[in-house]
Amino acid sequence: MTDPRQQRQCAVYALAACLAAMLAARAGASAQPLLACGWPARGHLDAGTVNTYQVIVAAGSKMQVDAADVAGGIGALKLSGAGQETCSGTLQLVGPTAVTIAVSACNGSGAGDYVLSANFVGAGAESCVSAMPCGLVPNGRRFGVAGETDAYTFSGRQDETITLAAGSISGVSGSVRVRLFDPSGTLVNGSDSCGPVANLQLQSTGTYTVLISPCGLTPSSLYSVSFSSLACPAGPEISYFGVALADGTPLSPEAYDQDGRPIYLAAPSGFFVVIESRPGRSGAAVGRSAYTFNPSDPSVLPDLQVLLSRPLGNGSAAVCDAMPPNQGGVPASPSLEYTNDQAMANVTNDFGCRVDDGTGRPQGVSTGDACTYFPDVTYHFVDPTSTVQFCAQIAYAWSFPRGLTVIEARTRDVQGFVGSSRQIVIRVGNDHCTGDCNGDVQTTVDEVLTGIGIALGQQRADRCPNADLNGDGSVTVDEVLASVSSAIQGCP
Repeated sequence: MTDPRQQRQCAVYALAACLAAMLAARAGASAQPLLACGWPARGHLDAGTVNTYQVIVAAGSKMQVDAADVAGGIGALKLSGAGQETCSGTLQLVGPTAVTIAVSACNGSGAGDYVLSANFVGAGAESCVSAMPCGLVPNGRRFGVAGETDAYTFSGRQDETITLAAGSISGVSGSVRVRLFDPSGTLVNGSDSCGPVANLQLQSTGTYTVLISPCGLTPSSLYSVSFSSLACPAGPEISYFGVALADGTPLSPEAYDQDGRPIYLAAPSGFFVVIESRPGRSGAAVGRSAYTFNPSDPSVLPDLQVLLSRPLGNGSAAVCDAMPPNQGGVPASPSLEYTNDQAMANVTNDFGCRVDDGTGRPQGVSTGDACTYFPDVTYHFVDPTSTVQFCAQIAYAWSFPRGLTVIEARTRDVQGFVGSSRQIVIRVGNDHCTGDCNGDVQTTVDEVLTGIGIALGQQRADRCPNADLNGDGSVTVDEVLASVSSAIQGCP
């Protein structure tokens, strides 16, 4: 009888063979590709040619189609369809409709690569876009495909004033374009800008859509988003979230992932996780407790609340087992959701009791007692706007596992309001495992399937960056075969 390893080999080889056949069939097909909401389509125009796409928009919906010249060889792109023709690079379709969109160069002779993005705007947009991340401290994000348009939604109220801004982090793509659409899918006056947009008064109640795209030429890059409204948590904002060496020196991120989260390369232990906070919309002071625990009352929580995607150390369920001789680890909360039950209270207190104010107490400190050390030979906060800093020293007993671990944190003010949560990624080891989507240094059959889905255009490339070896935003048969090799032979 075939052993499990041989069965696994057969499964992944069959998947790769199936992929090759499907891609070959798709390449020979003449059907127009479908342009779907939230799935950027990459294409190439030869001089004088026209490419076409099929678009379906349901009744009661509006779809915004945006075209971007990736490298500058085409110039202005012409979009035609549903009785419209424009060289502005954007077209709005009103459902119900099934229409063919034609893409060509406005000058008739331009050639090169382009990207089409389709996003619903206004009511119903929640079905295929992300919620707008709250926080006046900018959140990091990444354009997963060069030239794409990212979409976000939020719930707004009539006469409410919101704060909205976006800009480039890396400086590669220059400024960032921001557009705001009201619940009817109509562009809000004065909201289309390649500079920051702030303090807009909403004219109606409902679902608003924010479209963000690079201005000018469109290489992939990081961008920042900041947003505040009455729908956002009123509690404190996390003003800094990162890692410091054992001597207190703050580390710079090694990279940013597809969600814009900073990735810190670290040893398994012997460093600090540093979280700083400042008052939020409530205006109340940030609370300082990192450990406040009642084993039978989940409502008893500290002001610092931390969750982990993977367990630290042995993942011991015992709360606050941080002292010898019974030291243990911290359990994981893989969903990274604040469930407000006893399990969450246990986990956040278990991590929080490892915070130290320098005198052995699990609480935050003022800038004069900060654990972060700088070249001017002083200890102070990383962000000068912070009012409280929490420092958790990572010891061997609760060391980080190899691969990628996400840490999520939020803080609470003295009035009991919690703020928006933030995330960072800790990477232990510098191993590269092709096809490993979750960073646990192994490639599974499910992860190979994800790579195949990306290759077939059924999933976005940012669902598994390690499947895209050359970082071009797509996955080829050769890259899937490399993932298959990792699944069979193991990772470094």
